[in-house]
Amino acid sequence: MIRLSWDQFHKDCEVLAENIRKSGREYDKLLCITRGGVFVGGLLGHLLSIRNITTIALKLYEFDQQNQVVEQLSGPDLPLPGTRMLVVDDMLDSGRTLSYIVDKYGKDYDIDIAVLYDKGNGDLRATFTARSIPDEWVWFPWEPPIPESEEEAKDAL
Repeated sequence: MIRLSWDQFHKDCEVLAENIRKSGREYDKLLCITRGGVFVGGLLGHLLSIRNITTIALKLYEFDQQNQVVEQLSGPDLPLPGTRMLVVDDMLDSGRTLSYIVDKYGKDYDIDIAVLYDKGNGDLRATFTARSIPDEWVWFPWEPPIPESEEEAKDAL
């Protein structure tokens, strides 16, 4: 398990923002995937001076490794087609949620993808990333404390 600190999160967001700045691309809007993408997008908004930020809530149902379904729970409030939009998430793992967004909105919007961490799984590649990480569970600093024991984990349910 990778335990991420607030300090490391902030440093990696700065790296991600710098990678985006170096590209010379500018965006009309950030589209943040809840939940982790909201933290990344909020900080990126400050670092890139982008105020137009919206969210999309998606849920990935995993029946088994081959059968995974993405459900859109809410959002987003989108501008007119043709807008340059940066889709933001905390991590690229299987790529299913990001693929859902590209498939649904990619025809009407100029979309790039920014993720803090890329595990290298799946076929989809992010346009921008801070760094690649091993295929391990990541515990982000905004998540509840990690249970110390199995008994503590049961009590948390």
